[in-house]
Amino acid sequence: MYWPSEIIYESRIGLSASRKRRRTSGKASPDDHAAVNLSLNAHIYPDSLDERQIRLACLTPLAGDDRPVHITLEVYDQDERPEYETVSYTWGGEDGDSTPCRPVYIGPYWDALLQTKNCHQMLRFPCPWRGLRTLWIDAFCINQHNVEEREEQVAKMRQIYEDCTRVVVYLGPDVAIKTRTFSKHRSLNQMDLIPQQREFTSSAEIQSLAELLDRAYFGRVWVIQELSVSSRAIIRVGNIDYHADASIMERIGLHNTGDFTWEQTATP
Repeated sequence: MYWPSEIIYESRIGLSASRKRRRTSGKASPDDHAAVNLSLNAHIYPDSLDERQIRLACLTPLAGDDRPVHITLEVYDQDERPEYETVSYTWGGEDGDSTPCRPVYIGPYWDALLQTKNCHQMLRFPCPWRGLRTLWIDAFCINQHNVEEREEQVAKMRQIYEDCTRVVVYLGPDVAIKTRTFSKHRSLNQMDLIPQQREFTSSAEIQSLAELLDRAYFGRVWVIQELSVSSRAIIRVGNIDYHADASIMERIGLHNTGDFTWEQTATP
């Protein structure tokens, strides 16, 4: 793992010797990582959330496809009604690999927090071209090492998804294509009618709603909460953003547009 060359790392736990090595080599040693990890979690999450608070992640633009992902975390009282989006994805992706192996840099000191490959790829997808984008992301907005906080935040996830402006669904880099152009918008129940209208197809070659619902993502029980209680969900397939809400999902269930029934899918 390499430290971004534009950032001079200053340890807050007395790593003055390793600081000089990083300036010259740009690379952190295993000993450096072990020392930083001793108090890393306390640096990223200095305070526990109370029952009325939530954290939000602010994503900054990427300078290039090979540049690191950097976010800042901000704490809000839910009564303040902050405006934010949420994301919906699987930590392990389609191959189920939940190994923390990709660094995400957090806060003014660029503390590195390892995440799964799919989580890291997901973060690159909603990064804005300019300005900031504010999202609630479970992997970062909940201190996963604080059991009490995690239990309290998970218990109110329904409220978190109800209060968001929309849910951004990420199905993996083989499905969602990030482009600088404005994406076309379609209703999810139209998917079987317009596959030929995509200018860019995904490598997964999903051409129907039945194929989409066969993804591992839709086999999660959490999908019920994340897609049904929010006012709107956006699912990128190729270069088209398909929108869905509870009424659209109900219409699909009553009047299937493809050769399938809900019982034939893994969707809860």
